This record gives sequence, structure tokens and C-alpha cells, in this order.
Amino acid sequence: MQLTKLNSVMSVSWEQDHAERMNAPLVTQLIRDAVPAIRFTEWRMARVDEGRAESLLPLNDATTNQHGTHQATLLALAADYTGGAAVASLIRGVPVIGIHPQLDDQGMALWLLDFHMKYLEPSTTDLTIRGEGPAEQHARIRSEYAAGDTVVVTVPMQFVSSEGTPVADGQFPYFLKQNNRLAPTKPGARVNALY
Repeated sequence: MQLTKLNSVMSVSWEQDHAERMNAPLVTQLIRDAVPAIRFTEWRMARVDEGRAESLLPLNDATTNQHGTHQATLLALAADYTGGAAVASLIRGVPVIGIHPQLDDQGMALWLLDFHMKYLEPSTTDLTIRGEGPAEQHARIRSEYAAGDTVVVTVPMQFVSSEGTPVADGQFPYFLKQNNRLAPTKPGARVNALY
């Protein structure tokens, strides 16, 4: 049964999934609708490919600190959703809870677990944020997800100025699981906060 789920997920072509669920303008709008702080910054997803994503955080009044550079926490916020899009793109056709409309309990629970960033220099221009899940892990991620297992995947993130200068890099680990696998299995059991 779990293998059937994987086959049905993978029977959706990347082209169809990209057009209907993971194209950059749609992902931008869905995330902006779900996360008002992102909307306020004018952040946008620039590109989503299978297993990777790229976004743009403009340098504007809403994103700068008292020094006129990007506010550090906004880099992390933008990277969270960029890396999440990279991970979500690996599980074709499955809506992300809190982002995509849900028709049943078959959605994908996707959460950032932690992050580590190293700032290399102040961000003084529009910023491109790139995240790519390691290609050698794509099959493992899909297989574990289809089996209903908890999946943890770390996405390396790059932050690059509009001049091509590296501004920061980071590691963003994500939790991924079928939503229905988070439901209580026994009467009176505590409901998982992620469900």
C-alpha cells in the first residue's frame, strides 16, 4: 500500500506538479497569503525546480535594520520558506499543510527543525537565497515519506548579493511526514501538535 502511494505520487510528472503546485508565482502567493510578514517584505520565489528553490529578498524599508542592511532574522525567515519549497518539490502532487489547500488529511507536514547560519558580510543589495536538497538523498526522502516514516533532510542554503558576492551560508534541517501519520492512533491519545 505504501509503495502504491509512492507510485501514485511519482506518477505525477514534474511538469504537471510544477504547473499546478510548485511554480514560483503560485508558491510566492500561497506563502504570502499564509505568512503576512513575508508579504510585507516583498519577498518572492524566483524559481522552483525538483529538489531546489531560489528566492529574492529585496533590500527595502521593510527588510532593513538601523544600518541600512538586511535584518538578519529576515534572511532566516526567507531561507526557511525557500528551503521548504526545495523539500516540498520532491514529493510530487502532495499539498503542504498551511500553504496549499487541503481536501483531506493526506497533506504533507513540513517544519523547519533548526537552522545554523554563518554571516560572511552585511547584506547591502537585493539578496538571492538558494536551497538545494542533496541529489543523492532524493530517492531516500521519497521512499521514507511514502512509507509513512519521519523524514529529516538538511538543505544547505546560500545567500548571494545582486553583485554575486556570498553574504551568508547555512544549514536548514526539515521534518517531513504524511499528515495522517501524525493523527492519534488510540482513543484518548494526545494529539500531535503538528497534526
